[in-house]
Amino acid sequence: MGFFSRLATLFRIRANAALDRAEDPGQVMDYSYTKQLEQLQQLRRSIAEVVTNEKRLDLLQSQVQQQINKLDQQAMQALQANREDLARMAERSRDVQKDFAAGRLGDRDLIIILLVAVALILIIVAVR
Repeated sequence: MGFFSRLATLFRIRANAALDRAEDPGQVMDYSYTKQLEQLQQLRRSIAEVVTNEKRLDLLQSQVQQQINKLDQQAMQALQANREDLARMAERSRDVQKDFAAGRLGDRDLIIILLVAVALILIIVAVR
């Protein structure tokens, strides 16, 4: 061992001893307790956020299922009225809703597809 490495080791030992004497165990415990309380509050906020998101997803799923049922009814009505073109549009819209519910489409994609579908339906109705 060289002179400088011994000197560095001696300095580290003395510094650690000085810190040990200066450290107040009560303050260390108070600091640890405060940090744990902060983590507990953050955990509670995170749990509340997860529960809120779960409820939001349940509501969205319910709305999508209602929309799918509505599109099924529209497809049946279109078939009964001998409007196969409208029935196909309703079925496509239903498939898009199912893809959205399965997470394969984003909100923006769904809005664009629905706007195009509505525009096509309006054009078909206006032409006839």
